[in-house]
Amino acid sequence: MRSFSLEMRTKHRKLYHAITFHSLVEGMAGATLPMQVFRNYIIQDCLYLKSYTEYLRALAARSTREAEREMLLRHLRGSAAAEVALHQNFFPLLDISHTMLEAAEPLPGCAQNALFLKETSLSAPIHSALAAIVPCYRSYLEMGRKVASRKPDHMIYSKWAALYSSPEYEADVLEIERAVDARATAETELDMEAFYVRGCRLEIGFLDAVREVADTAGGNK
Repeated sequence: MRSFSLEMRTKHRKLYHAITFHSLVEGMAGATLPMQVFRNYIIQDCLYLKSYTEYLRALAARSTREAEREMLLRHLRGSAAAEVALHQNFFPLLDISHTMLEAAEPLPGCAQNALFLKETSLSAPIHSALAAIVPCYRSYLEMGRKVASRKPDHMIYSKWAALYSSPEYEADVLEIERAVDARATAETELDMEAFYVRGCRLEIGFLDAVREVADTAGGNK
């Protein structure tokens, strides 16, 4: 059976290569990423997760397919909640307070991603809105696998990778990809691809933003 998601990963493999071989990911995999950089990444990812959970909730409300709606709500209660819990477990280890998080400003890469999700959830057709979020799911699975396979000699990076390389997270990724595949038709797939590619580029932009701030501040030394 034809898979839109597989075709997108194959066609746009250079985008996924840019994600999985990003210096931020390589740093986690080799346990060479300075902890201050990872701390900034976690803060930005916490801000992004607020938009991400709102996005899943909005798509669930819009979906007219019962199984699809239930899937989105299940992911909201499952993998998305697990991501939030993982971040909160890191707070004391990274000296992050809830007050600090509330005062944090999103970097451009995070802000652009959040704006894209908000606009897409409100105005894009449901098939394109679903396609737009798949790169986030798939990217984190591939990043988690990459870091886990290298067995980083640092507890924090190992814990991070354990979630995103877990069978439970992989199951959610495959499930949403199947849902997107079911939405792909000759009439919808061109628009879906545009949103899919935009999602991939925004994942790269998010990682770039964290890395660029670290480089400017000397956090890569």
